[in-house]
Amino acid sequence: MERNYQLDFFRGFFLILISFNHLLNQKSIIRDFTFQSFGWVTSAEAFVFISGLTAGLVYSYKFATKGEAFIKKSAISRAVKVYGYHLALFLFTMLVILSSDPMQLYWKERHLSFEDPIRQLLLGSVLLYQPPFLDILPMYALFLLLVPFAIKQFSRARAVPILIVSGLVYLVASSSITDPITNLLPGVHYGIFNAFCWQLLFLIGLHLGYLTYHQQLGILKSNKNIFRVAIFTALVFFVLKVFGTHLGLSQNLIAQLTDKGHLRPLRLLNFSAIAYIIYFISAKYTSWFTFRPVCLIGRYSLEVFSFHVVLVILFKPLFIYLNSLYNFGALHRLHLYPISTTLIIFVLLPSLYLVPMVFSRIRKKS
Repeated sequence: MERNYQLDFFRGFFLILISFNHLLNQKSIIRDFTFQSFGWVTSAEAFVFISGLTAGLVYSYKFATKGEAFIKKSAISRAVKVYGYHLALFLFTMLVILSSDPMQLYWKERHLSFEDPIRQLLLGSVLLYQPPFLDILPMYALFLLLVPFAIKQFSRARAVPILIVSGLVYLVASSSITDPITNLLPGVHYGIFNAFCWQLLFLIGLHLGYLTYHQQLGILKSNKNIFRVAIFTALVFFVLKVFGTHLGLSQNLIAQLTDKGHLRPLRLLNFSAIAYIIYFISAKYTSWFTFRPVCLIGRYSLEVFSFHVVLVILFKPLFIYLNSLYNFGALHRLHLYPISTTLIIFVLLPSLYLVPMVFSRIRKKS
């Protein structure tokens, strides 16, 4: 199976965007344009969906050429690897934060603290404590364990029942009924992403990847009517996002219907519209979205994502000091922080390329 450079590009692009937004101050005027700028959609939705789509392509190929037993072993191996990265990041984050009082104070205010490190380490190792920035990889590891079963069912023409069950689980979870589970044990925290909701996005991507491998998505590649509907839907959400309060819509109601943690229906619909627009264009212009430097980041997505967490943990507290040295106000209580922004753009984001450089050499030696 030939490598899909467009998938590498989008994984790389959204990884860069995730890193940029996580490193920027939340009051940065630049972040106001790079975070949810086209509606209620972030890079997280794209990253989970593309992860599912990529898994659908890769494991469909492995299932067809090497069989069910092989993809079970492969998916478990990948899940264990992701879990290993998560555990290493957890230990690193805990040690860094506990290394100094300023670190502890800064991250405690942002809901990332280790006041009971032994207990939290034990909970974190079994995925029951997932503070900010440490809640994506555990969810991805769990989703990988679903892949062999789902691919097998897709091959038996049972995609509809799988997606119906996934949709029902999503509807129940997105209604917040499952939220009290987090209160069963003291100190348990599953992160902001409700995995029972986000599994639907991953499985949709997985199924589309399966269909893509078997060349069963022809009608979607050139359906101009769906494209027009997607554009109209995306424009409606953009207008509501920008002018919703001026149109008399309740901010609380909008926040509930577009909640990110539960991937509420309007957010899911908003993402679906934008995703189809991108898919339609990329399918029509196959030479687009293949810029190799960005593809390189996407090719090492797990390693780059992990490295970006390291950068966030180390540099975010420093930016508080740098931002206090020099900044000036902009619109709507936003600010421009030239020192930290320059450091992010010209030093930290380029440093992401250290990851593929290092790991490509490791792979060549092995």
